[in-house]
Amino acid sequence: MAPPSKADGSSAELAAPPCVGRERELAALSRALAEPPAVAVLEGEAGIGKSRLVRELLATPSMAGRRSLVAVCPPFREVHTLGPIIDAVREAVGAVPDLGLSELAGALRPFFPEWTAHLPPPPEPLAEARAARHRLFRAFAELIDRLDVAVLVVDDVHWADDATVEFLLFLAAGAGPRPSLILTYRPEDLPDGSLVRSLPARLPAGASQLRLSLGPLDPEQTARLASSMLAGPDNLSGLGQTLHRHTAGIPLAVEELVRLLSDRVGLAHRSPGWIGRELDRVGVPPTIRDAVLERAARLGPPAQAVLRAAAVLADPEHPAALAALSELDGEELDGALTAALRARLLGEDRHGRIAFRHALAARAIYRTIPPAARRALHLRAARLLERRSPPPVTRLVRHFREAGESAAWFRYAEQAADRALRSGDEASATNLLTELVESPDLPPARMAPLVDKLPFLGFVGPARLEGLVQALRAARDSGALTPAAHALTQFQLARILGIAGQNEAAAVEAERAIELLAPDSVEAVRAMILLGKPDLTPRTAANHLRWLRRSAEVAAPLTPADRLNAAVERLTALLQLGEQAGWEEANRLPANAPDSVSGQHLIRGQVNLADAAIYWGRYGQARARLPAALAMAEQHDLPAVREAVLSTRTYLDWFIGEWGGLAERAAALSGEQDASAMVRIELTLVGALVRSATGAAGADRELAEVFADARRYGLIQPYLLSAAALARRHLVAGEVDRALAVTDEPIRIATGKQIWLWAAELAPVRVEALVTAGQVAAAAELVASFGRGLRGRRIPSARAALSRVRATLAEGQGQYARAAALYRRAAHAWQAMPRPYEALLALERAGECLVAAGDGAAGVALLSDALAGLSALGARPAADRVLRRLRGLGSPARRSGPGGRPGYGDRLSPRELEVVRLLRDGLTNRQIAAELVVSVQTVASHVRSAMRKLGVSSRTAVAVRALELGLIPAGRTGRPDAPVEV
Repeated sequence: MAPPSKADGSSAELAAPPCVGRERELAALSRALAEPPAVAVLEGEAGIGKSRLVRELLATPSMAGRRSLVAVCPPFREVHTLGPIIDAVREAVGAVPDLGLSELAGALRPFFPEWTAHLPPPPEPLAEARAARHRLFRAFAELIDRLDVAVLVVDDVHWADDATVEFLLFLAAGAGPRPSLILTYRPEDLPDGSLVRSLPARLPAGASQLRLSLGPLDPEQTARLASSMLAGPDNLSGLGQTLHRHTAGIPLAVEELVRLLSDRVGLAHRSPGWIGRELDRVGVPPTIRDAVLERAARLGPPAQAVLRAAAVLADPEHPAALAALSELDGEELDGALTAALRARLLGEDRHGRIAFRHALAARAIYRTIPPAARRALHLRAARLLERRSPPPVTRLVRHFREAGESAAWFRYAEQAADRALRSGDEASATNLLTELVESPDLPPARMAPLVDKLPFLGFVGPARLEGLVQALRAARDSGALTPAAHALTQFQLARILGIAGQNEAAAVEAERAIELLAPDSVEAVRAMILLGKPDLTPRTAANHLRWLRRSAEVAAPLTPADRLNAAVERLTALLQLGEQAGWEEANRLPANAPDSVSGQHLIRGQVNLADAAIYWGRYGQARARLPAALAMAEQHDLPAVREAVLSTRTYLDWFIGEWGGLAERAAALSGEQDASAMVRIELTLVGALVRSATGAAGADRELAEVFADARRYGLIQPYLLSAAALARRHLVAGEVDRALAVTDEPIRIATGKQIWLWAAELAPVRVEALVTAGQVAAAAELVASFGRGLRGRRIPSARAALSRVRATLAEGQGQYARAAALYRRAAHAWQAMPRPYEALLALERAGECLVAAGDGAAGVALLSDALAGLSALGARPAADRVLRRLRGLGSPARRSGPGGRPGYGDRLSPRELEVVRLLRDGLTNRQIAAELVVSVQTVASHVRSAMRKLGVSSRTAVAVRALELGLIPAGRTGRPDAPVEV
């Protein structure tokens, strides 16, 4: 018979189940933590036993004397910056003055207001959100180190706020002392793109790691778990298959099912056959939710009121809060809490706070609350929490929002966003601010100031930007704005349209904003510079320059930071337009900044200058600027700048031919959480360019995606580079029409705007496509326009491209000797930058033209050099093409090792002899590479080969031995043929 029921409706108590079927996993965890610092990741579906396994580990003798800190992520994924870590630290810390914290700990003041008297003064504010977040991470890491935490556990990390996940990555990848980490999460609830999955790849060398995927129990283990909960004999033996069929072996489901059945019919002393029949008869609920709801329904109304209050509060709370929400007190509250705790729907921590034992139960109860009652409970919770000091802002956001109290929701959401920005939590700030801006109840006058706070690097995809555009237009057209607010809203609309890539609409709205804004306002200056930035609209370079000049003439009362920001934006636009004046303005930038905000503008200017130097073909200048910018970013805690520097470096490495591991580096950077949509597009392009040149799979698809995405976002250089790369691949495949199609709009934009820097990438492949298609007259017209546009402009990349297009045109007109000279001139120009891939491709064409002109020996020599260089560079498709051509010409070309050169046995090849002659003249490998228009790696290969063939072991000995054998003349060697004058 069933056991007697108690007054609260629950049945006789069941024993707490042991940890069943996890012996192997427990041993693996113990081994991993025996070699600190370790990172252990436990994944598994809800109820699989992750938290229980961690508790078992912390209770083992091996953990004795090792301090552990357990952080539990809240069951609702609300914005709560570093909330789990903060709560765990609060429980662990006794006396703050005894920890010996450094001045860095001043950053902790907003998060531990009760420690204010014992913390250092707050540090200087940082305008750059990621810098503030990085500093905060360092402060928390120091705090954990001072607490002597050996193991940091973060349970249910799938509910963690973004800042908490990034802090864990910071800890795991950091240098110096750090705790071992144990993270638990549910794969099905882990947000898309979460960095938790990439954690093992971020670990430093030497760190031990373990990833455990907890699976369901088997039928025998299922029976053991259920039997262990009963006070009587092991009377569930033999029922494993039945229980497993009903629960899929999920431990929590087994436990909940046993409790449900015990509540309903009692299980003690029942026969196995009877229990099996009862399971089939009642139709065990397929989900934990059903079990939770049925168990809750068997409790009395007071207990159910407490459950609803706990579900609304979500976070652990003391009984007083539950009493306020449930409107219970005295014995009634005590009885209700006792019933809910005994039913194991709620649990109590060591501080006496009450919460649901797991989120599924909380959600199940929450969804049963009628909407009107739910709003009333949220309002009551908000009023209760609002009286606390300091008020829990992030929790108030949720409660006032769900209560429908818009004014309070707006107020606290903006406070929470400001706090998130100060701590560098851009993702949380973005979510809060966009939710506010898109609310139909937001007063129109508040729209523009909120939009101005948005950290747009956190935006991914056009949908959210389009939502902002619609909200700003609605506010502007509402008729409820003052003239000043209307002007600011108009300016923000233009700004967001520009970010969204809707350049033509942005220009129209920016001009309207300038008419409305005060002429000496900072917003007017920003709007003028916005119009001065080149974009993919038909507006000409002259139009952009006019706005840039006008912005410089405004006598606006700008702060030093605003003035420097305007200068950086202006010179960046000038350089994007191909104007030498940009470099002149760059020379006027101050060496130092008067404040931290100005300092960030100055560093950003350095990165922009490096970026511009790359597209101008000033690779040495770009290479010189990037290390200094990276050092400043590290010194000033500016992770966003660091990201930009590393992204720009990948572009530089593509151009200068440093391709080793480049695609992998670009992919790793693209996968970082902080990477913006723009950076991801650029890094995807770099990877695609490398794959295209080296013959790896996936290049066509990635280039097409970049081409489309860059056009959508208005990203100029990725758009032009991807168009050129796609067209080149089409030409190699013999698809001339497709090459013309993909370059048609880009070249019309570049020529129509008269920005000839943009033609540096496009013109060579466009002219080749036109010539191949027989449209020689159109090619000649484009070449002539390109030449006129570059008159007086010292842009190395464009000048090299001009030689290349003139060479292609001459080849198409049958002027092979002239074409060969022009190709060599282009090759010299590109190698001087150095840009070896383009130089080698031009060298290949020069060789082909010499063969066509009847100078087969010279042509074969150039083709052989191109083969050696392309092979050394790793450009396999082009190298294979040249190798086939050489063999067709009867050359004894063959591959040797990773490259492949024509075979000369033990004799020095003609190019090796030329290298030895230049060695004799005292030139370095880099100087020889510049003279011969080959890569430095190719020169080094020639030197090693000559040393081997001559039986010597030094560069000097090579020249001496060659002189002794009469292989080279005694006099100095003249320079190679000078480039042809054009």
